Amino acid sequence: MSGIIVVAALVRCAADLLLCDDLDTAHLRFADAEACRTRLPAIISEFRRAGAADEVVMGRCRFQASRPTATTAVPAPRAKQSIGIDLAGTNTSIGPSP
Repeated sequence: MSGIIVVAALVRCAADLLLCDDLDTAHLRFADAEACRTRLPAIISEFRRAGAADEVVMGRCRFQASRPTATTAVPAPRAKQSIGIDLAGTNTSIGPSP
């Protein structure tokens, strides 16, 4: 059964904030939003310390639906669906109207 988890979402940007990249925060999960907000300043400062001096690191806590664990079963192939249009049997043109 899936539930809701709290994660820290972080981005690292150039000084002009035009180029940003998401930081991998898959391992930063928290029991509740308050625990995330309490730890977030320390996490951001660690990423700032590890990066270049002119980079900006920003983050926030957000809720995310947890994903179920991956299964090893291969899904069955889907049959192609028809949209029900048959133009071959008509005598009219499908080109633009004059």
